[in-house]
Formats: sequence, structure tokens, C-alpha cells
Amino acid sequence: MNTDTILHDLPEELEGEFENIAEQHRMAAHHFKQAARHHMAAADANESGDPELTARHSFLAYRHRLAATQYAEIAALDDENPPKARSNSPTCGHLKLPQARRRGL
Repeated sequence: MNTDTILHDLPEELEGEFENIAEQHRMAAHHFKQAARHHMAAADANESGDPELTARHSFLAYRHRLAATQYAEIAALDDENPPKARSNSPTCGHLKLPQARRRGL
């Protein structure tokens, strides 16, 4: 499987050097979007009974997620004005993680 395809579909405005935090955030968003696209394709391939295509899209989704996380971390670490920690800061209600399924119980 060729991992060079991770960057093959970059929009023109995202190609080249990344010199500011906004560009890092855009790259993170691009890769998260591509990860979602590959997860949907993996689901479709799985339902179609194509294990090879499922594995390919799963791997590409995973790689895009890794790239997205890396760009997001760079943007957060390069930010010279990080938010101040507040004990009463609201949490994002839409960021609830799914609970693990119990199998065989």
C-alpha cells in the first residue's frame, strides 16, 4: 500500500510551506476531512464484502488521522497566546466519546 497517496489530494492553497498557525489548522482540517471520507468508503467496502478495499480505506483513514493530529498539535504548540485555564470553563457537549461495547455479556 502506497502511503504517498496521503498528500496526493491537497488543494492548491494547502501545498508548500506552512508558515503560520492558520495554515496548520487548515491542514489539520483537511486531513480530518479526508479521514472521514476514507472511513465512509471503508464502511461501504465492508458492506459490499470487499475486505481488500476495506483494509485500504481503513489504513488511509488511519494515516490521515495521524497527519491531522500532528498538524493540530503543531498549531496548538506554536500558538503564542494559548487560552488561560479556567476552572469553570464549559465543556463541549458534542465531544462525548462512545463507550466501549461489551462483547459476549
